[in-house]
Amino acid sequence: MLRKIVRSCFAAALLPALLLCPSSIASAASPSVRAVDFYPAGAKFVFSVEADGDFEFDLPGAFDPDSVRCLTREHVASLEYDAVLVRETAPEELEELWRKIDDAKLALDLISGDRSAMMEAVSMLQTPPAPFTKKMSDAASRIEYIRRALEFRRQIENDMADLGMKESKARAEWEKVTQEFETRRQELESKKPFNSDMSIKARGTVVSPATLVFEARTNAAGWRVGYEMNMNGATGDIDAGMRAEAWQNTGLDAEGELSFHTRAPSFAVAPPEVLSLSVSLLDADRGRGLGAPAALDGMAPVAAAPPMPADSANYSQQQEALEVISTMANVTVKGRGRVGGDGDIARVEIGTFSMKSTPVLISIPEQNKEAWIIASMDMAPPPLLPGQAELTVDGAPSGRTVISESAADMMRIPFGMASRVTSKKEMSVSTEASTIFGQKTRNGGYTLEITNAMDTERKITVRDRMPIPTTDKITLEVKRIDPLPAERDKENRLTWEISLKPGETKKITVEYALKYSGDGVISYN
Repeated sequence: MLRKIVRSCFAAALLPALLLCPSSIASAASPSVRAVDFYPAGAKFVFSVEADGDFEFDLPGAFDPDSVRCLTREHVASLEYDAVLVRETAPEELEELWRKIDDAKLALDLISGDRSAMMEAVSMLQTPPAPFTKKMSDAASRIEYIRRALEFRRQIENDMADLGMKESKARAEWEKVTQEFETRRQELESKKPFNSDMSIKARGTVVSPATLVFEARTNAAGWRVGYEMNMNGATGDIDAGMRAEAWQNTGLDAEGELSFHTRAPSFAVAPPEVLSLSVSLLDADRGRGLGAPAALDGMAPVAAAPPMPADSANYSQQQEALEVISTMANVTVKGRGRVGGDGDIARVEIGTFSMKSTPVLISIPEQNKEAWIIASMDMAPPPLLPGQAELTVDGAPSGRTVISESAADMMRIPFGMASRVTSKKEMSVSTEASTIFGQKTRNGGYTLEITNAMDTERKITVRDRMPIPTTDKITLEVKRIDPLPAERDKENRLTWEISLKPGETKKITVEYALKYSGDGVISYN
């Protein structure tokens, strides 16, 4: 019964072809992948096929049948494409696990049967059969019968205990194999090529033996940019590498030189036109007021790109200088590597580059007790593609950030926290006084303590603030700022530049008073 249940679930959940590789195509020709162009959502594959006379080959159903195009039509006399259903087949790996489940279940059933038979024998000993009772007329015969029955029962109980242990082991083995089957089934299900119950069959005739080149597009693919950046804490030099985190779930492996584009070509381009926008007043009883502007004609909603799959540790190493090919409509980078057709993310190294910066430590005690590490650029680096960057300082992981296209953002890149440059902020006790004329004064302030626990002297930028009145009914009187800040902006944000020797702690004191009149209450926003 279990096998029937699990088989029915498997047949309903697992579509046939888990990998439609060229080696599994039963046709006169086998296409090989020549090049792949990845887009943020989708990819274009270029195949080659050796053809002589009549030819036939299959492509996985993950490709759009309408996108299949022959790039060498001069060799082709006739050509047609068909989308066909693929016959359901179960992977040999799961068939082998099925056999293990059957063997484990049979062993468990045999042990359970023996145990049931022994329990029935023990129950029969509770009352001697009538024919034997009549023959045991004397006491000696009855005593002998009881002695033998007790001995037989003890033997059965010992055997039952042994069978119980064997049954427990057999059940554990059966459950283990069943769980292994289900885990593997789910794993194969997750790696199943997109639209794997379909196949695209191409048939045609060539006028002479030739290598035919085809292209086809798929939506079951995508990529994103990733960076790794390491900053030298002493010099500020940044060594960085760009990688493409790509995936595709066609069942065909993409290997070799791969191209990664920031946008896909549009296949429905029309001249831009601004249409008229009319407005009307709807009846109140229809439950609507003024209608919102309707979507412009001809601007159909764009389907969302497939989500990126879960990350994996699939690396393709390369150490070359970064080359970015930029045009008015697209930015392209290239790399060599392999992106498997099972949907896992593969990391293809694109190239390396370096940047010059000045390492800056910024302490904001009110926000964090540790100082921020900032790479400050004197000149904006070359424009980079937006993406996530893994950060290290002197080779140690320090955090993760997002690289922006904005040149202004790239002038200051946060590299994490400096755990050995710490600070704390203590607020002064607030006091309030008033005069007989209704004038009120609230005294406030705070003390900052900055500590350098590093083994070298460090320059640290410290930032904090004082209140800024939002009404002319409140005035701010600065009583003491020691030491004086290097900068105080119009919003009363303060900046100090201090140098700390190894193990040194410095204090900053800020005292001020807020003066106001009337019955109002001071509120900080």
